[in-house]
Amino acid sequence: MAQQSPRLIATIIWAALLGGPTMFLGVAMYLVFGLRGGAGVAAPLDVEPALIGASLALSVVTVALSWLWAVRMAPPAQGGVALRGGGAIPPGPEADAVTRLIVACALCESGALAAVVAFLLTGNALALAPYALSWLALAAHFPGDRHWAQLTGLTAGAARNRMIRG
Repeated sequence: MAQQSPRLIATIIWAALLGGPTMFLGVAMYLVFGLRGGAGVAAPLDVEPALIGASLALSVVTVALSWLWAVRMAPPAQGGVALRGGGAIPPGPEADAVTRLIVACALCESGALAAVVAFLLTGNALALAPYALSWLALAAHFPGDRHWAQLTGLTAGAARNRMIRG
């Protein structure tokens, strides 16, 4: 099997992590609006403000950690990222970048999923604000040229594809 680009692998992982909360929200919207017919929307619950507040706090903290810590965290001690089929991305800046991307996206995903659970339990559309924050931060972690350069620790010019102008 030919060695695949670490950036392609990182893009696939990012897409999978972005797809999780997106699909989870679709299921929640169907449950709240489709099956309940909107009957549970904005129904008062005793725990509603605390649950929405906790969800918002979790989203803010995990998004901040994803940008301030995860994208700059120290490389893993083992070096390399294991791949399916027994292969691995060789140790180095690209393997470190894949690891950092997974951690950053997982942090954002946890905040998004917590917000969807809060929405399911409360039926309050206000619970979707923390979801939007976490989902947008997760989408922003796409491994484009600038972000990939930040993740690898290389300069943005070194990570550019010579085949693309700009």
